[in-house]
Amino acid sequence: MTRTTFLVLVALATLAGVMLGPARARAHSGIQSYIYVSTLGSSVDGRVEYPVGDLAEVLGVELGTGSTAAAELAAGHADAIRAYTDDHLAFADGDGDWSLSFTEDVDVLPVAGNYIVVPFEVEQRFDAAPRSFRVEFDGIIHAEPERDALLVIENDWGTARFANEAGHLVGFSVGMTSQAIELDDVGALTSMRAVRGLGTDAVRTAIQHLLFAVAILTPVALLTKGGSVGGAAPTVSAATRRAATLLAASAVAHSVVMWTLVVAGIDASGDAVGVLVAASLGAMAVYGLWRFTERELLVVVALSAVQGIGFAGDFVGRRLDQIDTPLALIAFNIGMEVAVVVTALLVFPLLLLVRRTALAAAALYGVTAVICLYSAAWMIARTGLADLDDDRAANPLRMWPRNLLLMLLALAAAGVLFAWTAQRDRLRAVETHGGVPEEDREMVAT
Repeated sequence: MTRTTFLVLVALATLAGVMLGPARARAHSGIQSYIYVSTLGSSVDGRVEYPVGDLAEVLGVELGTGSTAAAELAAGHADAIRAYTDDHLAFADGDGDWSLSFTEDVDVLPVAGNYIVVPFEVEQRFDAAPRSFRVEFDGIIHAEPERDALLVIENDWGTARFANEAGHLVGFSVGMTSQAIELDDVGALTSMRAVRGLGTDAVRTAIQHLLFAVAILTPVALLTKGGSVGGAAPTVSAATRRAATLLAASAVAHSVVMWTLVVAGIDASGDAVGVLVAASLGAMAVYGLWRFTERELLVVVALSAVQGIGFAGDFVGRRLDQIDTPLALIAFNIGMEVAVVVTALLVFPLLLLVRRTALAAAALYGVTAVICLYSAAWMIARTGLADLDDDRAANPLRMWPRNLLLMLLALAAAGVLFAWTAQRDRLRAVETHGGVPEEDREMVAT
């Protein structure tokens, strides 16, 4: 078995192992209400989601027609919706009732005919995340007995629940509008494994971070150091060593920045950060076309540090900074690097197959152009100039099993192209040392 064949097999096995897993689903029935609760550190908060039609009926509001009806209900009757929620939702523990505050805007969730979203926060602060409390809820149910509601623990370190959107804990219905909540503690390692998955998702579902790894790998696989796509191709061993060095440097850079910002409590969210991250992606792609290899490591470290700002914003955006921050950071960081390694194992064998064929130049400039276009679209969207719906365009690259099929097709096509080029004795020459050609036995079976 050649080394390239082995790399391809490893890539496919890794892809299947990492990506074969249950996808989180947001399953709203359209006739149930939902109470989402997060217990993070010393605080408890959440939101209630009501079906628009049911809520309008119990409030005595005539619901308009058209696509803006839900938004008009949320904006025009926000105070009444908050007051209604306060009257029909209650929390308590052994020390007494919990007071709720409603400081955020009432919003609309466009699923199952639209839901009205009412965020709330428990005003009390706790020594540790509560494990035992009671919830009372009869919203909609008091007026329409055939309706019911579900309570979902969305985020809780103790039970290793994070971004949980479908697995409900208890239900509310006529005669059962008061429920006792008992939360177990599964142990730190289990919780860290769950957060590790979030770190992997931060790369796997945020296409800009995937493309950044691709931007590093593409010129490394296709060009020799200081060379051009019209010259000799790098050997597998040289390209692999160079890729490993740059990816390791990138990992250190973005990890240090992420840790620094999170631990220091510096806000790394907002559109300005998104623009900066997108610009670093475009810069990395363009830099790959230049031959300034003596500054290669420095450039990768600097641009990766900018990516680390984005990772910090993602970590805080998932509210992981409100739990056991050091353990969560470790787990999240590991998850990020797992995703980067998987990306490398998928992309690098493909590039190595292409590097000695006539498509090497097309691959180099094509990948650079795609990344630059995505970077520009990302920046335009984050500056508010236009909504280019870049996320939808990126979905084929991150949706299972579509991404697996795309990768299989790409690898198969690259393998066929390489074999056809080798059969016609038109393989691109490989780099030499001291004037002696290096046999690229990894790519050609002897």
